[in-house]
Amino acid sequence: MRDNIRINQREKVNMITVYQIQMTDSTYDTINALGREKAMETIPAYEAYMETMFFGAQNWKESYRAHYSKVCEIDCNDLEDAFRISNTYQEDKITMIADRMRSLSVGDICVENGAAYLVDRCGFERVDVSMAA
Repeated sequence: MRDNIRINQREKVNMITVYQIQMTDSTYDTINALGREKAMETIPAYEAYMETMFFGAQNWKESYRAHYSKVCEIDCNDLEDAFRISNTYQEDKITMIADRMRSLSVGDICVENGAAYLVDRCGFERVDVSMAA
């Protein structure tokens, strides 16, 4: 019985920091007023959001980094585990940094051991960008 307890206990293996593009309600109001195309031309954060959300790493530009904010840290085994935890919102494994976040999705950035990975359309793609503040 004691061995089963040890096997089922999970040690903290990895901490992944999550960055997301977050916009205010007033920015969304502006986007809605302008329309998608005009908003992409005039609101750089919206352009970064749309390009990475729809095309993942394929359309990544280093200048998009400026629009990301640190939202949380996830106690997990690896990137796939972080994705699962975020999408099933296991609160005991998520330490919030921002006042809000959404589940991990295409275009978000995860930092694992100093390396940045963009959540891509399928899996994760390493991006050459420093997420240091």
